[in-house]
Amino acid sequence: MSLVETAIGCPTAVEGGGVADVDALDAMFALPFSDLLLRAHHVHRAHHAPNAVQLSTLLSIKTGGCPEDCGYCPQAARYHTGVDATQLMAVNQGLFLCALQQ
Repeated sequence: MSLVETAIGCPTAVEGGGVADVDALDAMFALPFSDLLLRAHHVHRAHHAPNAVQLSTLLSIKTGGCPEDCGYCPQAARYHTGVDATQLMAVNQGLFLCALQQ
């Protein structure tokens, strides 16, 4: 089984809206990284404004004090991060703050 078959297990959509076969994807995986980066650059420019930068803002609707301990998240109550815990933000407040960013 090829690397691609192992990774995806099925045909994958590719540039142009078609479906690539496993051999084509294996060939792409074999390319040097800089060649893959160049191809990605061309695909991105074909579908997006070439010099536009998307700005995003993260909104924390609850910080710290999580009662669950998933073992990797610093939000768990057992970690002492020096950041004050906050209650879950009201839905209306979150929607209002999101609308301000648009």
